[in-house]
Amino acid sequence: FNLILNRLSSPTSKNATTEWQENQYNVNEYDVHQYYRAMDHLHDKQEEIEDQLFQTMKSQSKTFAKDLSIALFDTTSVVYYGEGDEEESLLKQGFSKARRSDLKQIVVGLAMTKDGIPISHEVFSGNTNDQTCFKETIHKFSRKYTEPNVTFVGDRGLISGKNIDSLTSSGFRYILGFKMRSIPKSERSDIFTNKKWKPITKELDYRDINYKGQRLVIYYNKERATKDRFRREELLTRIQDKIKNGTILTVISNADYKKFLKIEGKRPSLDIEKIEADALYDGIFILTTNTKLPPGEVVSRYRDLWQCEAGFRTLKS
Repeated sequence: FNLILNRLSSPTSKNATTEWQENQYNVNEYDVHQYYRAMDHLHDKQEEIEDQLFQTMKSQSKTFAKDLSIALFDTTSVVYYGEGDEEESLLKQGFSKARRSDLKQIVVGLAMTKDGIPISHEVFSGNTNDQTCFKETIHKFSRKYTEPNVTFVGDRGLISGKNIDSLTSSGFRYILGFKMRSIPKSERSDIFTNKKWKPITKELDYRDINYKGQRLVIYYNKERATKDRFRREELLTRIQDKIKNGTILTVISNADYKKFLKIEGKRPSLDIEKIEADALYDGIFILTTNTKLPPGEVVSRYRDLWQCEAGFRTLKS
């Protein structure tokens, strides 16, 4: 009760909850170790709690069954300051979204409704990649929930042939980000610069195409295109300044700089072909889906992933 009351009114760490409770009217006071042990209890009851919450929301909300048709999925990494004692610990070094590859971490996978209500979560070892996290979540859903017509929504890092097969064989639909660079260079210009765009909103246009048996919804965000162009122009200005000032090592060692360079002899110079190729991607997003949803709704559901990102920011702060 104290933990829930604290979370609702003045979220703090478990340690700080012992100070917070002293100023609350008529609540029992506990030692900090009891709050930590409550987490172990919740962990042991995770499956039961998630299932009860799921069934309660489903039975009490007339709109929940409709909301459950969308499962937004994302992952984050949580770094750990310390060595950790257990040999079989989840704490491992891996790709750090916090850019702290020097620290051990865990990976958290989260599934939410399109309104940001958590449905399920899993904790993975710190060296687990997004594709594996997604695969485990698919298996959990297919085993635990019998809801028909669930559409998984996720970013392009989740895509693998096996995951796509798992989704379709389990009867799930999907809306996933598509890796642009998986399209051969010879085909990109025609796909990304095609003039047959149709409007979704004032800022968004789309194309709905069949590409090698897959439905791709390509959308163009005009505001994002402007930001992408400005960012590249700023980078190019900095590169030219560094080349002019002779700080060549700084230019070559920076990945953002290096992708726009060609190096002949001892002096790097701007590679016009690479710059023009990069400009093709300005404001472009590609989605793959096996749904029959209208393109505008496909794009809207994908853009709902901000709910997961906001959830992770809240969790970490």
